[in-house]
Amino acid sequence: MFDCFVEDEYDYIYSIVEGFVNIVSDSPDEINDSLDKRIISDVNLSKSNTLLVPNIRIHTTKGNVDMYYFANAFDRNIPDAEPIDIFHLKPRRGECCIIFAVNGVYTSYIYFDLYWTAHVIETVIPQISNYVFNTIKSMEI
Repeated sequence: MFDCFVEDEYDYIYSIVEGFVNIVSDSPDEINDSLDKRIISDVNLSKSNTLLVPNIRIHTTKGNVDMYYFANAFDRNIPDAEPIDIFHLKPRRGECCIIFAVNGVYTSYIYFDLYWTAHVIETVIPQISNYVFNTIKSMEI
C-alpha cells in the first residue's frame, strides 16, 4: 500500500492521475489493456473488472480512493452516484466526467472536455491530482 507519509507523494499521485486521464483518452479498445498494464506495474493500484466504465483504485495506508471515468456525461447514466448530487449540473454534449469515491462512498466529481488538451493538461489533471492528494491527506488513519 502507498504510504501517505513518504516524500514526493504529490508527484506520485499526479503521475497516477495523469496516466489515468491519458489512458481514458485512448480508443475504447485500448483502454482496458492500458489500464491493466498500468495496474500490473504498480502494487498500489487496482480496478474493478465488474464495472463497465474505466476505473482505478489507489490503495493507501489510510484507505482507498477510486476514480471512475464516464465518456459521455451528457447521458448521466451514472449508477449509484446520487449521494453526490451529480444531476444539478447540465454538462454539454460530449463532456466526460470523473467521479471519486473514498473508501467506497461517492464524494465528488469533475466534468470536463477530454479533447480540450490544453485545458486538461493545465487545469483538469492538476485539479484532479489536488483533490485526490488532499482527500488522502485528510483521511482518518
